[in-house]
Amino acid sequence: MRLRSDLAFAQVRKPSFYVTQPMRQATIQPLRAFGLVESSGERFNGFKCSTIGDDFIHEVCGEYRPSNRSVLEHLIRWVKGDDVSIRTNELRNCLSPIAPMTKHSRAFLLERSTTGSADEATRRRNAKRWIEQRRANPQVPVDWDLKPAMIDIDHWRNLHVGSLFFKARDHAIAVLDRIEVLLGTLSDQRLHLNKPLPEVVSQHCDTLQNAVRDFLAENYDPSADFAATAFCRECNESSNSQIIQNLLSREGRVLQQKGNDVVPGSAFKGQLAIADTARSEEEGGGETSIPNEIQWPDGISHRVRNLFLFNLDMLGELDSWLAPSSVSLADVSFSSIDLAVSTVVISWPLGLNSSLTKLGLVRIQPKGSFLRLAIFVGHFLYHIPP
Repeated sequence: MRLRSDLAFAQVRKPSFYVTQPMRQATIQPLRAFGLVESSGERFNGFKCSTIGDDFIHEVCGEYRPSNRSVLEHLIRWVKGDDVSIRTNELRNCLSPIAPMTKHSRAFLLERSTTGSADEATRRRNAKRWIEQRRANPQVPVDWDLKPAMIDIDHWRNLHVGSLFFKARDHAIAVLDRIEVLLGTLSDQRLHLNKPLPEVVSQHCDTLQNAVRDFLAENYDPSADFAATAFCRECNESSNSQIIQNLLSREGRVLQQKGNDVVPGSAFKGQLAIADTARSEEEGGGETSIPNEIQWPDGISHRVRNLFLFNLDMLGELDSWLAPSSVSLADVSFSSIDLAVSTVVISWPLGLNSSLTKLGLVRIQPKGSFLRLAIFVGHFLYHIPP
């Protein structure tokens, strides 16, 4: 944006203007879960701002008056081609997802995160009680065998089985990563599946099998059409070569199979992905380590940790929590979905094929709120004149 001089809407709306980041389904789930939008389906284009969403926009944007207009009016004039500036500090401070919200806005969003009578809202309320208990009593032991009193049995089992599945998924990705790196060192860039596999690849396959067997041993799968079980069974073959073939049939972008060989695909790089690269629609990439981290059950979804941070942020206490550490706010980032639905029953991947691809996800800073930006954009688009 800093290198662009023409910021007219007619120019900005062109696909060539910027590098898009995929808006995952998981990213927009909070809008519906918090009652900020109305829709008959889950597609973002079908969302309409609800009365509650309008109230939230007013809380967040009401105090800003770019060029002495409301933010909505200012942006509509920009879309219509009027000569308005979108570089004003008022507009930037209002729309920036890394700018702090007002106390009232934070309280509004925090209240919405636990409002409702549906099972999802109930589970969020119970999870909020749990994370507050963990903060007050961090010395209390945690383990999957020690269910918190406020979390119901089914929810706890979902979280546990979900952690086992994501361990298996991560090990599956590790197998593919190891093969990619190996091919990058070979002159012919081919791995022959009809010959003994390199020891390092076999070791990763063995680790993957142990992980999927842990999941399958639970004999419990809340995913749609038992997709998680199907995936884990594909990774539990007697032959490591067959396991690799099954993974390639799902992935197919970075690595491909030609005959009995594994060869580079269209997205092949020949090196490990950087830590911040997200690899699935469900979970993001690597996250900044926070020295003040509370202990959680092994492998629990990172969403629970981020719900903990979200709660602190909405209470205006995130700065003081991070202050004793050497981590600055600018260094801490997490996936935007984590600001919302973190503790509903484990949200299984929407597509296991895409869960094995390396996607770039939207990342934001904890002092801001992607929700503020997303809900406003949805409201704004709905009001654009025909």
